Amino acid sequence: MNTGAPMRRWVSAFLGSMSIAALFAAMPAQADDYPSRPVRVVSPYAAGGTPDTVARVIAEQLQTRLKQSFFVENRTGANGTIASENVASSPADGYTLLLASDGPIIITPLLKGGVDPTTRLVPVNLAAESAFVLMARSDLGVRTLQDVIALARKQKLTFGSAGVGSQHHLAGELLKSRAGIDLIHVPYKGSAEAVGDLVGKRIDLLFGGIPPSLPYITAHQVVPIAVTSDKRSVKLPSVPTFNESGFPGYKVLFWAGIMAPAETPPTVIGKLNETISAALKSPEVLTRFDRIGADPVNLGPEDFKKRIESDRKMWGDLIQQTNLRSN
Repeated sequence: MNTGAPMRRWVSAFLGSMSIAALFAAMPAQADDYPSRPVRVVSPYAAGGTPDTVARVIAEQLQTRLKQSFFVENRTGANGTIASENVASSPADGYTLLLASDGPIIITPLLKGGVDPTTRLVPVNLAAESAFVLMARSDLGVRTLQDVIALARKQKLTFGSAGVGSQHHLAGELLKSRAGIDLIHVPYKGSAEAVGDLVGKRIDLLFGGIPPSLPYITAHQVVPIAVTSDKRSVKLPSVPTFNESGFPGYKVLFWAGIMAPAETPPTVIGKLNETISAALKSPEVLTRFDRIGADPVNLGPEDFKKRIESDRKMWGDLIQQTNLRSN
């Protein structure tokens, strides 16, 4: 009796089943091993500012908690699209991440009519947000938002911004729309130049980040009018919100979080989100965020996605209504 052929078939089937079992057994181990080499976190902002600081705090926390190098690489230019494109085009393996913010992810594509970056990137964790403060030049004779609106109905007022399409710009456009007033937009190539002209009384109004504006406010070189968050800023406790000033629902917040290339394995996304979420509850991170005027948000992938969608609708409606476009 020839038993060689059946035996060979049995051995082949057995080895095949063992190979499949070994493959599935190895998959969780590979997820557990992440990260096994350095991870690049691409920031579309120059080093030193609030967004870049958020990126570095997160990278340091990931490095400490996951026992692997996470390093920040600054890729500035084209309103953040260079960095976004670089990450979206990278392998979806968790070894290239993006410090994402509402400017490059939502506002720039809406203004330029380009491809929606979220079709090629997936949310990981929305880590931080920060509000703006509306300021007036010191000799304008206004102290409240109602004063500003009343004066704008009598004469032409100017407001500066860090550039066309910046959050500072859209905050002013939203005020114009909600208050039914006309303000003349004066775009600058950055916030520092705009603040200089507000202090120098060459423009009337400006939306600025709270921490960098504090020295000018405390020196009485500018007048704080209202903050753009739901609650008063702990750094400007005497300055009311837009809600308190008669504009319920007015809210403009800069946000920053981590995104990854589309098709990044869910296990990797989950591990990153869990690690960032734990880090955002630590006293060290809370202290460092407080120094730069950022509040922890800690939204996971699904809630982060919903925030992107709601912000896209808000800014999209405003841009369409005001017919704004960026060259």
